[in-house]
Amino acid sequence: MPKICIVSDKHLHTNPRVWKEANSLANKGYEVVVITQFSSVKSKLEDEKLLNRIGARFNYVAGVDLSEEGSKNEILFYKTRRKLATIAKKALGKDSEYLITYAPEKISEVAFKENADLYIAHVEGGYCVGKRLLKAGKKVAFDQEDWFSRDYLVPERPVKLLSSLEKFALKSGAYVTCPSYSMAIALSEAYHAEKPEVIYNSFPREENYQQYVSEKPGLVWFSQTIGAGRGLERIIDTLKQIERPVQLLLIGNCSVQYESTLKERMGLNSLHELRIHKPVTHHELHDILLQQDIGLALENNHPDNKDTTISNKMFQYLQAGLKVLATDTKGQAEVAKMFKDAVSLVGADDNEGWGDVLSKLLEVTVSSEEVVAQYHNCFSWEEQEKKLLQLVEKALRA
Repeated sequence: MPKICIVSDKHLHTNPRVWKEANSLANKGYEVVVITQFSSVKSKLEDEKLLNRIGARFNYVAGVDLSEEGSKNEILFYKTRRKLATIAKKALGKDSEYLITYAPEKISEVAFKENADLYIAHVEGGYCVGKRLLKAGKKVAFDQEDWFSRDYLVPERPVKLLSSLEKFALKSGAYVTCPSYSMAIALSEAYHAEKPEVIYNSFPREENYQQYVSEKPGLVWFSQTIGAGRGLERIIDTLKQIERPVQLLLIGNCSVQYESTLKERMGLNSLHELRIHKPVTHHELHDILLQQDIGLALENNHPDNKDTTISNKMFQYLQAGLKVLATDTKGQAEVAKMFKDAVSLVGADDNEGWGDVLSKLLEVTVSSEEVVAQYHNCFSWEEQEKKLLQLVEKALRA
């Protein structure tokens, strides 16, 4: 069978699109190698846990090891180079691929040695390497996981370089995928290129789903980090308009200071209850979601990446059969059209209407079984996998 090399610079446990893709291709019988960059021993251990859990049949290797186990001289060199690139960007406005990833030349070297029949480049660092591979005559596809040049717009962000990499990928790649039709349309219009193919950020089917409504409805939100600017303050203020007692569960790492801020905002004599839970694995999260009633997908509609992507939250809530309160980003509106009763949209910048929408959503009854069936038919990883395999087969034949 042909050999496929997936190129990234992120750890597997932080990049579900990579490990799902690798696992699907390996299960199909392809020889699969994932090349990435290791940043810490702790993250490497998390990757190993994930690999054991999914029974991975693909090879996972470090193009660069910046963890405590890596070469101290190499680590010092790469980090010093990154610092100098940051200084040059701030002082001269000069973009550099070293602002994107620490060692694109080293990852490229490892990737070239694999001599794969097809390379699939992920994330910004993968795009840097993917361009090098393609210019050297290799067959390269690209996965536009996010709209890189329209996200995290901090001063040192090499926006022009990222934009040029995106344009190159769309014009020259064997194929390009992205996580929503909203983003596919926007990328096509921005770069005057063909629309990328859409592969949603969804997960494999789960047989269990939420089958009851509790007397005290549960609202849930999750992320790796619980912090300001994520819509949590606004949802707590909205609960003050809700007469029916509810429980708000937040899952993620939360500082003592911010937890105190949230509880103070909720109020000591609040009708509602606030609970904070440490981060959990994907499968543990699903079990917790089964005990909730409404999932919160409170994304901003700016910058453009946030507006056009669809967060994992939305899919994991629907996978569990929950109702969803979501902000009206283009990406989330794309999903909401298929779940008219189960998903209610609120304006991301609307400070008035959240209370009325949430009140109605709390009272409406939906069939969790129907929600899950719709999710399976349209969004489950099993459905996305079919498209992925077709794209890969076509690229290999070309």
